[in-house]
Amino acid sequence: MHRLVVLVVFLAAIGGCTSPKNAQLPDVVYDNRGGFAYGGLRITFRPSGAYEMQSYTDVVGRDTVTERGTYERQGSTYVLSHDGGQRVYHIVTVRGVEYLLDSRRFDDYSRTRDRELLYVAMRRAA
Repeated sequence: MHRLVVLVVFLAAIGGCTSPKNAQLPDVVYDNRGGFAYGGLRITFRPSGAYEMQSYTDVVGRDTVTERGTYERQGSTYVLSHDGGQRVYHIVTVRGVEYLLDSRRFDDYSRTRDRELLYVAMRRAA
């Protein structure tokens, strides 16, 4: 009986140590809240290293387009890899709001600090 208790405790301890750490981490979502005035874009980063990018609109007759691939976060940069190549997005925080800008808009924003570039940028969802 004593051996059975020790075995059960040991197996429980091993099970707790081998549980996936990513299971507790939430998805990270950025969305530009587009739709009718301008096209919507949403990127969901999963803890597993996979991402899903959806472009959407409120215009009748247009379907949502979804791209899937993998990503690597390097500091304040996300490098997305998919069948068509790579895309780079940069995180910019302004007044406590986190934005995700593609490389072209990031270069423009870095040079000018023009906040108008942030109006259609993807914002991190709460």
